[in-house]
Amino acid sequence: ARYSDGGDANVKGITKNNWVTSKASSSNQSKAGGVDGNMKATLVVNQVSVDAASEDQIGRIIVGQIHGGDHEPVKIYYRKLPEHEKGSVFFTVDDSSGNPGDRINIIGFTDKNDTAKGASGDPAEPENGIALGDEWSYEIDLTGDQLKVTVWHDGYTYTTADSIAYTKTRSKQLIRNSNDKDAITISDFYASDYM
Repeated sequence: ARYSDGGDANVKGITKNNWVTSKASSSNQSKAGGVDGNMKATLVVNQVSVDAASEDQIGRIIVGQIHGGDHEPVKIYYRKLPEHEKGSVFFTVDDSSGNPGDRINIIGFTDKNDTAKGASGDPAEPENGIALGDEWSYEIDLTGDQLKVTVWHDGYTYTTADSIAYTKTRSKQLIRNSNDKDAITISDFYASDYM
């Protein structure tokens, strides 16, 4: 496909419509539309699904993501379950085959892997959650192979470091690179796509 100005509209692979990290070769950096990156958004979620093909998809919506050649290194989700007044925010880091990988909880913890004292297996309503109609903001920052996600809501700031520590404390699932403390190291998953 071509744009009206004759430019290539392809979003697959390393093109001017895609990006690479600063760990990529200089050849790939010159082919890409951008190197590293930062994305900020302020938003309001007004509605989520109440049913879905999979139980894990109920109440879930993708509110931000960075695309890559074939896979996305990060997707940010908002999820409010039908029986809850407030929703949670989490991000995922898919593996290089595109399968869901690590799930890093930022606000709340609405999945069945909760190990908190008294957790029943049913997701608890997040005390610090975000209600439908609330305004909140996020920022994705990718420099080299370090991915950081920050969320702001109701006067509070939630960082990747907070989220990693929180997820490690509460989840039965392990974060693949257990040495990560302040950022997610995407080169563990994406070397062939972005570097």
